[in-house]
Amino acid sequence: ADCWSPKVVQSSMSALAHLKVHPMDEGEFLSKVKEAGAQLVIADMAGTPARGFNWTQKTALVLGNEGQGVSLVLKEMRDATITLTGDLSRMESLNVAVSGATLLYEYAISQD
Repeated sequence: ADCWSPKVVQSSMSALAHLKVHPMDEGEFLSKVKEAGAQLVIADMAGTPARGFNWTQKTALVLGNEGQGVSLVLKEMRDATITLTGDLSRMESLNVAVSGATLLYEYAISQD
């Protein structure tokens, strides 16, 4: 996704001005994940429940957009696929920010 598209810049409420953004293609991303020794986890509606998932300390979490989801290349290279469960699973889709925040919460509580 283009983080500098007008829609993204507007919806970020200027947060992009305070972030270091490093655009890269999938190959470079996968190389960096492997180099870091991180597990590659993708979020999808058909996956292992995030609650109780065996998160490692080094995890690269990939979220796709609502229309296209995660690319086939990343799906093929993933170590695991996770999903949100419970009341959230009854919804057809969630905003990627809400999904991401919820999954990061699950990661955070697993590290205690």
